[in-house]
Amino acid sequence: MDIDAYIASGILENYCLGFCSPEENTLIEKYAGIYPGIKTEIEKIRASLEEYFIANEIKPSPAVKTAVMLSVYRQVAAENTGYAPLIDDAMDKGILTAWIASIQIDTVTEDFENLFITELPSTSLVTNFIVHAKSGHEAEKHEDFVEYLYVVRGSCIMDFEGELRSYQEGDIIHIKPHINHTATVTSAQPMIALVQRQAC
Repeated sequence: MDIDAYIASGILENYCLGFCSPEENTLIEKYAGIYPGIKTEIEKIRASLEEYFIANEIKPSPAVKTAVMLSVYRQVAAENTGYAPLIDDAMDKGILTAWIASIQIDTVTEDFENLFITELPSTSLVTNFIVHAKSGHEAEKHEDFVEYLYVVRGSCIMDFEGELRSYQEGDIIHIKPHINHTATVTSAQPMIALVQRQAC
């Protein structure tokens, strides 16, 4: 076998890049075990490729990482019904209604002053909980997550920096980052909502 010609053919570069067929891979690995020159050349090519990829590394933007992690969460929620569906403005509210019915939210029997929170299965980028609210909450602003509330029961008025909006059972409230907002419960009974915070 002409080892120099075999190396010069470029097949070893294709092998290291993963472009060879299974049959070619088997043959190259066989030759590498027989001919030290081929094994050495494969090691040189791999080292060279590693240096190249490190020197020319493309770092994705944080938005790409977030989008990927939200996609992973969506898959987790599809496989494990304990996780709330990933909420967005365009989603079918029937999905949320059916999911809420499946977890059977218990009535809070213990006394609470204003807010009673029940944690739900979450990930590092998507936090879920159920909140019972008697009066609402003071002004707040989120810096690093988008917040969605699905109103399960009751009603409220949200104040988005002076813009008032009313919400009732079945509505989705979308709270963007960096927006001052307050909530005032308008129903006679505590408002119950599914709250989902998505990192951004």
